[in-house]
Amino acid sequence: MPGKEFAPFLKSVFRTGRGAKARKRSDMYADIYTQTTFAEAFQLALTRRPDRVAMTYDGQSITYRELQERINRSVRAMQGLGLKRGDTVAHLSGNSPAPIVTWVSCAVLGLRYTPLHPMGTADADAFIFRKARVRAVVADAAGYPERSKIAFEGDNGVEFLLDIGDAGTGTDFNALCAAQDSEPVKVMAVPDDVIAIFFTGGTTGEPKGVMHASQSLVACGMMGSDNDWPPDIQFYAATPISHALGYLVLPILMRGGTLHLRAGFSPRDFCDSIESGTVNSAFMVPTMIYGILDMPGIEDVDFSNLAMILYGAAPITAQRLNEALRRFGPVLVQGYAQTEAPVTLVILNKESHKGKTLGSCGLPLVGNTVKILDENCNELAAGERGEICIRGPLVMKGYLDNPEETEKAFRGGWLHTGDIGYQDEQGYLFVVDRLKDMIISGGFNVYPKEVEDSAARHPAIAEVAVIGVSDAHWGEAVTAVVSLRRGHSATAEEIISAVKGEIGAVNAPKKVHFMDGPLPQTPLGKPDKKELRRLFEQDTPDR
Repeated sequence: MPGKEFAPFLKSVFRTGRGAKARKRSDMYADIYTQTTFAEAFQLALTRRPDRVAMTYDGQSITYRELQERINRSVRAMQGLGLKRGDTVAHLSGNSPAPIVTWVSCAVLGLRYTPLHPMGTADADAFIFRKARVRAVVADAAGYPERSKIAFEGDNGVEFLLDIGDAGTGTDFNALCAAQDSEPVKVMAVPDDVIAIFFTGGTTGEPKGVMHASQSLVACGMMGSDNDWPPDIQFYAATPISHALGYLVLPILMRGGTLHLRAGFSPRDFCDSIESGTVNSAFMVPTMIYGILDMPGIEDVDFSNLAMILYGAAPITAQRLNEALRRFGPVLVQGYAQTEAPVTLVILNKESHKGKTLGSCGLPLVGNTVKILDENCNELAAGERGEICIRGPLVMKGYLDNPEETEKAFRGGWLHTGDIGYQDEQGYLFVVDRLKDMIISGGFNVYPKEVEDSAARHPAIAEVAVIGVSDAHWGEAVTAVVSLRRGHSATAEEIISAVKGEIGAVNAPKKVHFMDGPLPQTPLGKPDKKELRRLFEQDTPDR
């Protein structure tokens, strides 16, 4: 249902509820997901409000019309280079309109957009170039000179380096685009084309290429628009737009919002932007929220302009979540998702951040189905723990060139998330932990997230991550790695005793390590447990 019929349909979709009547309409929404391309949905969003500001960045701004024209020129430039449907185009840059221009250009032509993380490495890039058979790389070669160079080194198979950083490396893509006509180009992709390959973080093994077609990305845009947004979205965007934040661009533009892009996150900049009224909403990972809460002078910040913080990508401890609610007010919205089913799978809205549902990650959005299954794919009753499994239009097509892992992920007709959890009688989803993070200590299953939540209640703890470390006696020893708040102190014995008293001796840490400053993070903002295991596998604990 592309074209003129799409806009009024969107309005009706965004007014859905979360009850039985809304679920009955999910089949109707599926028609939109399967008949509309991501490029068509994005173009519609841009043409409805041409003169509004779409993004601000580096002291500049770009309107919806200007963003569309930039995309049109990029499409024509890519066509002129001979890039064709099914080719893969990687992108490397910081926060600017550029990643979105590349992504939508690829979606128009049926190319496969593959983002490279701004905080990634040349080795990781080279792996992606080979694995995804990347033909062209759009890169800020001035901002990332060494990583841009790797595109032409070795046997990576890259044919074009399209420089958007004026570094004099490869093809000057800015000049090439400037010479093109800005008139729209016919969308050549079809809804079932794979138009994006996102690589997993590789924290538990070799990164996998997650393939998404228009269906999942259009669904992500529509479902993401049905959220607790403020009427006039002024969005603080400090996480990489090339990754999780990128999924929010279409929902925000569909609602006429503006993204205020930042090169990186600064608690002080965020607070100043809120107080000045420049922004009223944001996406954050938990460590960003912790940074704001721990900022000197936080008591004097006026958060009355703050309307929404969407958070996710990593667990947040109950202690710090309550602290955030007290400081910010009822503005928090949690999103549960993964690369294989991005951003808007399950949402805990503002009103549900209280009582028994506070520890939940929410309810599935319309069109998504969540079940808790045992190892034999049998559905478990409310309250029983098993693997969180999902169905719906957000789900990936599969893993690139990896039929074995794809079959394993979709066994029984459900996408298996690798997360352990349960649902209550009302359908609220509670995540217990990652299946691969579970620790078997002394023959008992220990879930690190439960230990982290308990330890985090200690008033001196700013951050905590729990891992299993090889141990001759326990098999795996429950090990807590802790960062303390500024000006506070705690001993390992205190922490162990507090956890033991709350959730029992089996779950209490056997070892505690203290780190100065924040715990190491992955490029996606999650605690880097792989690095923590490397650091502490053979070390003597601080106790």
